Amino acid sequence: MNINLNDFVKQLYEKANQKDLLIEIGVKHFLQFEKVNKRPATYQYYVDKFKYILNYFDSANIHYVSQLNNTVLIEYINFLKGSKYKTSTINKLLGAIKTLIKYLEELEMINPVNLRVKKLKEETPKIETIDISTLQLVLNELEKNHSKQHQLIFQLFIATGIRRTELIHIKRKNIDFENNTIYLDRTKTGATRYIYFDNLIKELIKYEIHYKPANEYLFVNHEGNQLSTSAIDSLFLRIKKELNIEVLSPHKIRHTYATIILKQTKDIEQVRLLLGHSTYNMTKRYIHLTNNELKETSINCNPLNSLKRK
Repeated sequence: MNINLNDFVKQLYEKANQKDLLIEIGVKHFLQFEKVNKRPATYQYYVDKFKYILNYFDSANIHYVSQLNNTVLIEYINFLKGSKYKTSTINKLLGAIKTLIKYLEELEMINPVNLRVKKLKEETPKIETIDISTLQLVLNELEKNHSKQHQLIFQLFIATGIRRTELIHIKRKNIDFENNTIYLDRTKTGATRYIYFDNLIKELIKYEIHYKPANEYLFVNHEGNQLSTSAIDSLFLRIKKELNIEVLSPHKIRHTYATIILKQTKDIEQVRLLLGHSTYNMTKRYIHLTNNELKETSINCNPLNSLKRK
């Protein structure tokens, strides 16, 4: 078999200039960058996602970036669908892979990878709220059988719609008792904002600061360490078990807060600012929950009612 010398040299040159990388090494490099340059929540997000991704690639004998292509991603999607993963979760995992590839390409650690697989179409997530009677039941239980700290945690969730990670990062120095405000310098979006509390919550905050060990953060455990999100989750599970209720979580309380504020104010901009949403897309999810009120307003308050009709 005759081999053209020029073609042979060309192939050797192309092979010598191919940039490839173990996916695991690329992930470690990417996570190191995220840990130094991004918020801890963002870093942890990618840590969690790549744990699942690497487990799958390892089982599928896919170890190098050069092995990644559209067929591999489609097979991964089908695997996730077969494992009953939510569409939103599948899209997040795909997004993590594409973010990794883009990062490695920009650093010229690998040759360009042409991945064309698009995100799956997601259904509008269902907004689940908690009825007022259930919230009252919870507050009664907390006042009767739980600590002041537990009472404060729930009341802040209900009164402000704050996120879990935002709540545990409330700093004592950012609490303004004169104006009944808390400055949140650690939020999901990275944009700071204020939340507001009444005088009953003020007394609970003062009690928490006075009787708990000194710490930078408002919420600490008995050892004086910052309260964790897992501690918050455990508290909610305990309450659900004690009261035999199914629908109760910080996020569902947040939905409830947003829905009630929107119903009362009809002002989506206020709701967006209070929730700390960076865009209207997140806030608009709550609009359909006020349709009955809008219908009533439209029928009863429109100008036609002021005119005489036969």
